[in-house]
Amino acid sequence: MFPYSNRVILPISGFSLALLVFVTPALAQSGGAGDFLSADKKGSAAANALFDRKAPSKGGVKPPQGWSGKGSAGLVVSTGNTENNSVNLGLNVTYINDPWRHTVAATTYFAENNGEKEAERYAISHKANYSMGDSGYVFNFLSYDSDEFANIDSRLADVVGYGRNLIDTEKHNLDVELGVGYRQTRFTNNDPDSDETVGHAGLNYIGQITPTTTLTENLLIQGGSDNIFTESVTALSVKMTDKLSLSLNYTVRNNSEVAEGREKTDTVTSINLVTGF
Repeated sequence: MFPYSNRVILPISGFSLALLVFVTPALAQSGGAGDFLSADKKGSAAANALFDRKAPSKGGVKPPQGWSGKGSAGLVVSTGNTENNSVNLGLNVTYINDPWRHTVAATTYFAENNGEKEAERYAISHKANYSMGDSGYVFNFLSYDSDEFANIDSRLADVVGYGRNLIDTEKHNLDVELGVGYRQTRFTNNDPDSDETVGHAGLNYIGQITPTTTLTENLLIQGGSDNIFTESVTALSVKMTDKLSLSLNYTVRNNSEVAEGREKTDTVTSINLVTGF
């Protein structure tokens, strides 16, 4: 499903995963990540990327433990480096075993016009959250994406950070995160490879408009000296049955530095049929 690149990206997740597994329990016993960060005079703000779409906790009620997920398929209308209609597919699987929460997400969209490929993008990610109590958590976010028509042959990022739930009511849920990591980018043209330290910020909002209608906003900003990548995913979802819903999504992606002849901003509007499991 995901194309293999002949330019190898070195694995960069080992240290951050070890940090998450061995350091976070010690932090929890010593009073939580909030005390640890404040002692070092560091703030905690910003947010999770598009891939950990947490269900509203309904005013402090914990989500069910174990496995859950959803799959989606729909029609895409895109502008920017690609202007056409295409097919969008997505999968999101979550496993919760307090204090851990793991989310794996994958998306792809592609299109052809008269047998000629006009769009092809793949993305996959894994996010591990470790709850520190008092609405705080630490996380490791590992993501990969490839977008030929945005000059991205392969891009791998590995981030660790701290997040906090700022709003948790029956109708509104808001998480913010701040992290730091490393990103490796390989391009489809002859541009030099990019290997850089990045800052990571994000915001996840879920609003229950009616018992069957939900509005979500997921904002990701990941920036280094070579490029600042921003992605905003806004979705309006209407529940039709217990397992089936219809979702209207609007995605904006921006790269601060692009190759000559490329657009900095791509937009994707999609209507998706979503099934839960």
